Formats: sequence, structure tokens, C-alpha cells
Amino acid sequence: MTQTLTHSDRASWLETIWDALHCHRENSIPEGDAMFDREWDDICTAMAWITEAMGMENTPDGIVPIEQTECARNGHRDDGRGCCADCGEFI
Repeated sequence: MTQTLTHSDRASWLETIWDALHCHRENSIPEGDAMFDREWDDICTAMAWITEAMGMENTPDGIVPIEQTECARNGHRDDGRGCCADCGEFI
């Protein structure tokens, strides 16, 4: 595991899941088989969508928050879950 799982650190949640998925890839869905490669592509796509929905992005430096949204720049309130209490968008 590259990072310690922490309740308040969304990147650690995603890193933990990615670690498990990479083990699954190595042990259960070997590279080079078209069917398994499609499955891996679907897993990666789903994880990209989840990561984006959480307001994060996967970069060469790790998983980091996406730049602040317009809501955050305009001072909208965080609802305690990382969402704007005023419009529901991720902050």
C-alpha cells in the first residue's frame, strides 16, 4: 500500500482500492488476453469516473484534488461531505 488509509483522506481511499485492483489484475485477469484486457479497461474507466466524482484526479504524483471548482472560489459552503451546501457540486 502506498499510503495509510485515513478517514479524512479521500486519496487514501482510492489508493487502497487501486492497490487491491492491481493485485486482482496480476493474479486473476492476466494481461494480453483480449477478454481480460477489456475487463481491465472497464475497471479503469469506472475508477476514473469514481475518482472524478469524488473531486479527485489521478496524476503521475498520485491522486490529488482537482483544482477548486467555481463554487469553492466563490466561497460557497462545504456541506461536510466535500459538496457545496448551496448547489450540491463538489467543492
